[in-house]
Amino acid sequence: MLGGIRGQSLMVAATLSLIAAPVATSAAIVPVDHLIGLELPGATATSGTFEGVSWGAPGGAGVWRATVVHGLLAPISCPAAPVTARCTTTIRGGSFAMQLAGGGTVVGGFNLGTIVTRAGAGLPRCSDETYSVRDTMTTLTGEVWSFDVALTHLVVRVAGACRTYGATVLGILVTGPA
Repeated sequence: MLGGIRGQSLMVAATLSLIAAPVATSAAIVPVDHLIGLELPGATATSGTFEGVSWGAPGGAGVWRATVVHGLLAPISCPAAPVTARCTTTIRGGSFAMQLAGGGTVVGGFNLGTIVTRAGAGLPRCSDETYSVRDTMTTLTGEVWSFDVALTHLVVRVAGACRTYGATVLGILVTGPA
């Protein structure tokens, strides 16, 4: 993974090139891509935007950006449940764009998927919260992709309260039927 100031600068430059690049879709996109990324500042209780890198594709490594709109996450969505409970919320929409180094580009929108609490849920231990995020995405050309990532909210205790200070995602994107 990229590290230090140079790595952060490369990530920012790659992300900016994705945002500024013309948006199109290409049937040359690969069947499986591994994704890793970070949540950008400005997330709300029902929406988050992530940027990251992809690898494992014949088209080469790439950069991606996703915005996911969803219902409330645990522990807010099921406060009475034990910490080990698997609370579920719905993905209500959002967008995804990826640019591969080999020239392939894909743009699409999320369908109605789910976010399931896997571990933590923060309370009462003030621990990191891990969620399973699964959805399908329909591209502008009508292709259906499966999106399956682990979302981890990074949590710390500050002045006696649990605070989320960041989030990471790690998973895969697969073309074809979900």
